[in-house]
Amino acid sequence: MNLPRLVILLALAAAPAGVAQTADFPTPPVGHVLDPGRWLPDEPRRTLEDELLRIRREHDIDVLVILWDHSLPVGVPLDELARRLGEAWAREPFWAVVLHVPYSARHPVIRHGGPIASRIPEDALAEALLRGASRGAKESTPQGRVVSTALEVSEEFIFLLNRRDMVQSSFRAELAARKEKHHARMSRILTLAITAFALGLVLAGALGWYLLHRRRLPPTLEFPDTRWRRRLGAGWSGGRSLLVTIPAKG
Repeated sequence: MNLPRLVILLALAAAPAGVAQTADFPTPPVGHVLDPGRWLPDEPRRTLEDELLRIRREHDIDVLVILWDHSLPVGVPLDELARRLGEAWAREPFWAVVLHVPYSARHPVIRHGGPIASRIPEDALAEALLRGASRGAKESTPQGRVVSTALEVSEEFIFLLNRRDMVQSSFRAELAARKEKHHARMSRILTLAITAFALGLVLAGALGWYLLHRRRLPPTLEFPDTRWRRRLGAGWSGGRSLLVTIPAKG
């Protein structure tokens, strides 16, 4: 068998599997609940839609409830399918998908994602999903478990966002207090430096003025003492006549 014919046969063999994985893929829901088979009663479905819409508007959390009555893709687990649906259909940066197969013994599958979810510790998200699923599983009917799980997961996500905002607000407040304290300290240091510089200028000016004027003034402000010197033999000077004897020769 030549190589081109082998390639064609392999492509034809792989085609049904690819079609099975992509065929019968539903249209995204207009709201938050996809229930083409009307598995949920009308009143619980309307209540769930209204509540999930309120949560999305107030908290930017998109929770989708997908009741899958189509053929499942070959080789794709339910949690992987839920992740793909969330990435394709979610409209907010923080989302969750509650995927359930009606009339089956499976428990609802929950997946989460979005840019905000990546900023929350994974262990906190896992614990929140576990708490929501545990409380939702306490309902007596499958429909009640799906509805309760979606609402409980939404409440857990709201709690996570509020706690994150509180931590960030506390951090920002502490950072602002530190900055304010630092600015106050720097302001005091600057004030002291300016004051010291101004005093230094005043003292330097005073010292320069003193030295300049000291050179111009006499050493003392008192008149000097009068000293009288009498000329020898001067009648007006009060001196006596001086007799000079010159000895004779010989």
